Amino acid sequence: MTEEKKQVDRIHKIAPLMMGKGKDNPLPDVSQSNDKSSNSFERLVPSLIEKGIENINLSMFSEEMRRDLLNAAGDEYLKRGMSINAIKVFSITGNKEKLIKIGDQYRDEGYFTNAIEVYGLISDKRKLIETGEKCVKLGNLPDASRAYIAAGDKERLQKVAEEWYNRERFDFAIETYGELGNKQKLIEIGDVCTEKRHYAYAARAYELAQESDRLSKLADVLFKEGLLNSAYKLYKTANNQIMIEFLEQNFSDRIIKEDFMDTSSNY
Repeated sequence: MTEEKKQVDRIHKIAPLMMGKGKDNPLPDVSQSNDKSSNSFERLVPSLIEKGIENINLSMFSEEMRRDLLNAAGDEYLKRGMSINAIKVFSITGNKEKLIKIGDQYRDEGYFTNAIEVYGLISDKRKLIETGEKCVKLGNLPDASRAYIAAGDKERLQKVAEEWYNRERFDFAIETYGELGNKQKLIEIGDVCTEKRHYAYAARAYELAQESDRLSKLADVLFKEGLLNSAYKLYKTANNQIMIEFLEQNFSDRIIKEDFMDTSSNY
């Protein structure tokens, strides 16, 4: 898979996050350029956009002309408020300048998730860290985590995880420590959640820590409380074959009808 194809695939994955940024929240006009080549394609760009860049054969043009034509199409997409298409085109052409401007505008307007995705496309670590720090100051820890993960900044991400833990937002703390691969903290949080009867969070923490023994012990607790289906699923996660077979042989009706743990419940 080419780098261009990888970038396009990533754009498709993040597109749902960026929907609605067109008419209601238009991007700035970053399409203005002094490049004379843009004017050369004025007649071609509307047809290109109407048919879609994926359906146009540009092999007859030189690489430079293809790049100029696509950049002109990207400018036109921006003018029409079609930001997803513009980002896709600028990613293909490697137009970091335009992508940075788009990311900056998202950031300045408070659309941090979108900004982080755009900065991530061009691996702009400095912009990602700056955005993460701004999010921390605003108390926006989810986006701060996203920015630091994208930047590969484990030191700053560790501080965010600690803040989640201090706030007893165990769900976010668990996922963040999981991203860091901090098994010790995951076990610690799992133990705390077990004591507080936040069983779903405890299960997630132990699963990320790959702690089969603790998963089985947690399943024992659930079994004693009559939560047989939840216990069964944890025994399966822990690969506890004896208890799996025991429940399947003796409580098959119960493990089919009950629902698994809901992370919003304390049990």
